[in-house]
Amino acid sequence: MEIPQIDISPLISGYVSEDIHEVIAQIKGACEDISCFYITGHGVDTSLMADVIKCSKEFFNLPMDEKLNINLKKSPAYRGYIQLGSEKTASKIDMKEGIYFGPDPGSHDADTTALEPMMGPNQFPDNKQLPGFATTINDYMDKMSSVGHALMKGLALCLELNDDYFHDKFNPAFPMMALWHYPPVPGDSDSWGVGPHTDYGVLTLLMQDSVGGLQVNTKCGDWIDIPPITGTFVVNIGDVIEAWTRGKFRATVHRVRNSTRNHRISAPFFFQPGLDCIIESLDDVLASDRCPENPGGTAQTALSLHEPFKFGDYVFNKFQKSYGKEV
Repeated sequence: MEIPQIDISPLISGYVSEDIHEVIAQIKGACEDISCFYITGHGVDTSLMADVIKCSKEFFNLPMDEKLNINLKKSPAYRGYIQLGSEKTASKIDMKEGIYFGPDPGSHDADTTALEPMMGPNQFPDNKQLPGFATTINDYMDKMSSVGHALMKGLALCLELNDDYFHDKFNPAFPMMALWHYPPVPGDSDSWGVGPHTDYGVLTLLMQDSVGGLQVNTKCGDWIDIPPITGTFVVNIGDVIEAWTRGKFRATVHRVRNSTRNHRISAPFFFQPGLDCIIESLDDVLASDRCPENPGGTAQTALSLHEPFKFGDYVFNKFQKSYGKEV
């Protein structure tokens, strides 16, 4: 199965191109089929993408005591460094280390007290040690947020809604970002960088280095490789879209295994609605057969969420389960 590459420049440019109808058809087809696609024409400068990978490598090459200066356990809002082996997925330890970042509390006009404990400052390495690290990450998150908003307009059009249908749910949005480092895993090992899972939010826009290792699960239950393609992002569908569409668009089941001798770096950007957004199905716009039977058999037979629910509660429960109440 070939994963589609979709040029979203008509969405980015504000629909000035007549190609917008083809773009929407391609996105809809990908969401209904594999729940995964590459995007080009996104408008994010390749030099900024390269800078993010460079910053990642520089950070993960630091001595452990220096990385622990920004330990996630020091943050009241789940921001910071996560040690190798700190997480489990599908009952197996994840062979990865990483850093989480989120939106600046100053980006929210209202009192953020009600949004705690997910709202708080980011932790960055010392600028004297890694000059420009924080600036690069903040610039990247700003650019990726613009791409996320454009894609949400596209998804609204896929569902035959007005293009601004989701605007209020993302005003402001609560995007998060991670940098992940996957060390090599021996070929005869049953360890995974991260086991099969879906992502919490709406869309994940993934930047990969050249190493590879990402796989997604098809409707038939097969695992297929999603190799890196320079200058593209991989878009995965998250749990919230599955809940909104009652399974018309399924969350992407994916996993990572680095079986090479190289160190893998990835930078997922999680585009998410506001923490106070109530997630409920779009029954008024979806057909009654929104979750049809797949005669070929499907690995995804049950919806992952029950709705309605508040997004902030959902994501907090996920982080609390992964990283504990004490943080």
